[in-house]
Amino acid sequence: MTKKIIAVDLEFPNQVEFYGPRPNDKHSTFPKRQKLRGKLRIVTSQPMNLSMVEIRFKGLSQLHWRDPLTHSFLASRMHAGKTLRKSKHILLQNGTIPSGVTDLGFEITIPGYVCSSYQNEYMNVNYTVSAKIMPMAKFAKHVEIERAITIHKTLMPKDIANGLVAGYRVPRCTMRGKRIGSLTWEFKVPKWACLETDIEFDGVLKSLNDQLLVDMIQVDVLQEENYYDGGR
Repeated sequence: MTKKIIAVDLEFPNQVEFYGPRPNDKHSTFPKRQKLRGKLRIVTSQPMNLSMVEIRFKGLSQLHWRDPLTHSFLASRMHAGKTLRKSKHILLQNGTIPSGVTDLGFEITIPGYVCSSYQNEYMNVNYTVSAKIMPMAKFAKHVEIERAITIHKTLMPKDIANGLVAGYRVPRCTMRGKRIGSLTWEFKVPKWACLETDIEFDGVLKSLNDQLLVDMIQVDVLQEENYYDGGR
């Protein structure tokens, strides 16, 4: 901090939520966009001339992967980063703030198509809101502060996600298959499922052979993550 600035703080909700679209809605999320509202609080010991105060929003994805089966510096590696979203808003330009506490409000538009916040061993998707305070004095240092924000997205409509609709059933897709001369099957499977919950589905098995004996029916649920090197 500078001699005149005692403290700086960013205040806004920790999380922004997007829900699944309503029936017959042409947009992929509800709402189509969210407004993140907050304030930048600056505490000063005396009046201060500022050339600019700005707020930035940034979304960044980062990939770090190394072939775990190769134990040498020749192992295949992927390192990549991509800016998903960035915006800048000027809160004050060539102005003076009084001594004491000054609150500067801001509003950031976040579109519904951005990725959810995500973190695992190889891939991170992070969003941050930062503020930059630039004093007017020639040799004064800029003051910067940054705070993370989580973007959460669900496929469920808002009223269902909030538990306001009882007995909701996830939309189903039909999976069919056969083993020639032996068996055909048809299962109605949920199009998606939430983590840490059971998956329930029903189906029909039809024998094409009177002598057919089914010893076991095994269901595998696989989680797959695909990463691509755009430089190749």
